[in-house]
Parts: sequence; C-alpha cells; structure tokens
Amino acid sequence: MRKYTLTLVEDDADVRERLSQLILDHDQFELLDASGTVEKGLEALKYYKPDILLTDLGLPDGSGIEIIKAIEQMHLDCEAMVISGFQDEHTVFSALEAGAKAYILKHDESQKITDAILSMMDGGHLSALLLHV
Repeated sequence: MRKYTLTLVEDDADVRERLSQLILDHDQFELLDASGTVEKGLEALKYYKPDILLTDLGLPDGSGIEIIKAIEQMHLDCEAMVISGFQDEHTVFSALEAGAKAYILKHDESQKITDAILSMMDGGHLSALLLHV
C-alpha cells in the first residue's frame, strides 16, 4: 500500500488541527507540513515537494489558488485538492481551472475527506459537490 505525503494549508487553527489529526491518523498519509498562509504554503511546497497539496482558498495573505498555480510553475509532481467552505460555482471552477484535481468542503465527515483524497490519487472523478454546482 502506497503512502502519500501531504502539505496542508488552512488558516483556521481549529480546522487545521482537525485535518492534521485526520491525516496523521490515516496509515496511507504522511503529513509533512501544516501552515496557515500562502507564503508558508509556498515554502512548504518548495522544500518538501509533497505528493498532495490540501489547501483552503481564503487565506490571510492571498488565495490558495496562488499555491495551486505554483505547483506547475515549480514543475512538481503534486496533486492539488481544495478543501474549502465555499461551494459557489465561480469559486469551484476557478480552483479547478487553476489546476486543482478535486474540491471538497472542509466541514465534511472525516471519512469522506480521506476517501476523496485517495480517490483523487487513484485518478478518480471529481467531488460529488460538482454535480450540484
């Protein structure tokens, strides 16, 4: 069973802690870094070169979309997944257009989040959320 490395970018400390623990508790994931800003997220991408970027969009110093776009600019072999509280059509499609491979709501159940990450890495389809957008 393959183990995937992840970098998490989420500015809400409580949500970041919940997601970090979720990743740490899963035997297929290794959390490399958890930060709360675009700047720190970009530093983590450059330093760790994770398999997966899990990012929020609304960050205090910019948008998670900047971090997603940096994956291609840095020529990284990394898949981006947005985990956000926003579910409006414009936000979802902006993230996908930037290069995100999946989009899930941050307050979804833990199992749904881990299943979505694994599905993305297995080349699975986009979030069921998109069916309703």
